[in-house]
Amino acid sequence: MRYRAELRCYLCSRGTATLEWDEAQPNAVTVDRPGLEPVVMSAPAARRVRCVRCGGPSFIEEVERLREPVVVTIEPAKRGRPRKADKERELALERELLARIA
Repeated sequence: MRYRAELRCYLCSRGTATLEWDEAQPNAVTVDRPGLEPVVMSAPAARRVRCVRCGGPSFIEEVERLREPVVVTIEPAKRGRPRKADKERELALERELLARIA
């Protein structure tokens, strides 16, 4: 599971950086700062990132879990009225897919 955190500046309250890391490797943090290339840092070094504009200290505003998108293939509709048994099977498959997504 991946996580993303937004850093804000204490002084000017602008977005300082976006931190992304993987649950399996919490010490390898990708730091994406506005106007600069993304850099991989250790977690303590990423926490001390300063504002690009004013040089002020930063704080973590929001942490969110990132979900991997689920790829679902949808078959084209069949012509004609479906049989009752086929309809029940399709509804069961659709319920199963919706349960996986939610």
